[in-house]
Amino acid sequence: MQIRHHPQARHHNGSVALWLSLALLCGAILLLASHAAVGAVTAASRTVLESTDSPTPQYVGYLPLLLHYADPAMATVTPSETPTPAATDTPSPSITPTATATETLSPAPTATMTMTPTLEPVREIVLRNGVSPDASYAGIADTWIDRWTPSMTQGGNTVLRFSQWGASDASRILVRIGDLERYLPPTAEIVSAHLYLKSTQVAAQPLRIDAMRVWREWSAQDATWTHATRDQIWALSGCSAVTDREVDAESQCVIETGGLWRWDVTKVVQEWVLDPACNHGIILMNNLPSYTERTFHSSEAAPENRPYLRIAYREHGGALPVKPTPLLSFATYGDSRLPVDDEPVLQVNMAREIVRRGVDLVIHLGDMVQFGKSAEGYRLLDERIFAPFWEMPPPSGLANCRALAAYADPTLPDGLCDRALFAVPGNHEYIDEFTGVLDPANSALYVQFFSYLPKGGRNYSFDIVGPAFADAPFDGVHFVGLDNYGGEMSFITQIELLRQDLEANPQKLLFAFMHETMYSLGKSWANVAPRAYYGPLLHNHPLALVVLTSHDHSYQRLQPPGDNITYIVAAGGGAPLSDQQYWPANWPKAVYVKVYNYVLVDVYADHITLRAYSFDYAGEVWCMDQDIIPIPQ
Repeated sequence: MQIRHHPQARHHNGSVALWLSLALLCGAILLLASHAAVGAVTAASRTVLESTDSPTPQYVGYLPLLLHYADPAMATVTPSETPTPAATDTPSPSITPTATATETLSPAPTATMTMTPTLEPVREIVLRNGVSPDASYAGIADTWIDRWTPSMTQGGNTVLRFSQWGASDASRILVRIGDLERYLPPTAEIVSAHLYLKSTQVAAQPLRIDAMRVWREWSAQDATWTHATRDQIWALSGCSAVTDREVDAESQCVIETGGLWRWDVTKVVQEWVLDPACNHGIILMNNLPSYTERTFHSSEAAPENRPYLRIAYREHGGALPVKPTPLLSFATYGDSRLPVDDEPVLQVNMAREIVRRGVDLVIHLGDMVQFGKSAEGYRLLDERIFAPFWEMPPPSGLANCRALAAYADPTLPDGLCDRALFAVPGNHEYIDEFTGVLDPANSALYVQFFSYLPKGGRNYSFDIVGPAFADAPFDGVHFVGLDNYGGEMSFITQIELLRQDLEANPQKLLFAFMHETMYSLGKSWANVAPRAYYGPLLHNHPLALVVLTSHDHSYQRLQPPGDNITYIVAAGGGAPLSDQQYWPANWPKAVYVKVYNYVLVDVYADHITLRAYSFDYAGEVWCMDQDIIPIPQ
């Protein structure tokens, strides 16, 4: 079909085309300007974001622009086909202009300032009977209990007596600070809290006194060595059982001369504020051998001499301190041997106490039986002494439990290692009952008893690894158990296999354990053979920080001058205790305590904590020594 155009229509169509061209040109210019604006803002905002030092900047310099403009496809107008009019000119069409592109900006957000919370001011309060905070305060109750007069009460006495007689303290001091809720808000944050006692005289020698938390109710008027109240006895006389008091000290104070002495009780006061019902006070005690006595003024003394508690606190934000969780926790001890006709009361109770600590594994350092061929001794181990350990699950992350001999013979299988108890033999596992001679043949029952360990618990190693060590500067913990007595192989072979084992595990924290001591202040102080065998290899390992031994019946924590290894002797499992025979000069660490004991080891990412616990036949437990060993980062 032919389209005919009226002459005037052609004129108007030309005008339309001109207007449309102008509109298209303006739209294009506006569109280019809009894109340029977006690019400029984006570039500027990118500069702001990339130049910031903070991972979460306080101000964000870029908000995406939402630009609304005409679709370019809609800017081209196609004229309609108009039929030729009859006689009247078609009027010029009205031009509808193309919509102008408009930038619609999203509202900029209000910048959020990260404000540092304003801490409440630190306030201080002193609690002292009849003195502070006011004369009406009477919340401090105290007394002392005496081993030699077990039924005598001391409530109302003007002095508090502490005395030490030999290996056990003869008298202990009980102090309770009540009415905390009357003066402190229930959400108070305890910045510091110290208990002060004023001494009445000068002692003959320095005396360390530990402050330990009491777990049960007691009466200052009625408490004695045997009784907590008039009608209730202590679970163990002297407030000695783990249900009577905590076994770890809140703090320690070394009393030297007369004066004012203090104990840090910040943590326990925070707990008392949050839960007043658990406030049963503290007991001041010590079990380190000495012969001395010290008396302090009690709450019945003259006002200016009475005990007091000084607290610094903030009014808001009280919470219990977060206790870090160790990556690995284990206990170790040795020399639990006993004649077969003795009832193993101490040995059984010690095993139960170790399990109660919630450790991941236990290492016995040898001398479990009196004689190597004693079938009755191993029966007691299985049915009585080690029975609590059999109930423990294998440690999480246990791997590579294999004999050192596997380095020479890779076909040797790994040990089953399906229990939490690990061990090495001592000399009594090899000793002959009648001749006293150490004979490898006498260890057959030991090897059979520990058949789940590589080579029956002689010369082996194992690892504790896994996700728990992901953030630690080491790859896990490597244990090496060594047989000091050559029951499996010669010492030349043992040293070569130990060298290969240590070289294969350079990035793991190392604990070497064996029966005979490398260093000792007791009967084996002159025995240089173990340190000659193992010392050079252990000192070449970058993460060999602790060596565990037994043999000399005592507790020792030693570090010779120039040595970076701490040597532990945990030989108080039940055998007769031994005396100290050597007194070194200028050793960084030299601790010797003649007590039954076990040692608890906690491994963290940056340090090792060693805690030694004394134990007696009555079942009293007390943390007598502690050490923190930094781990190289």
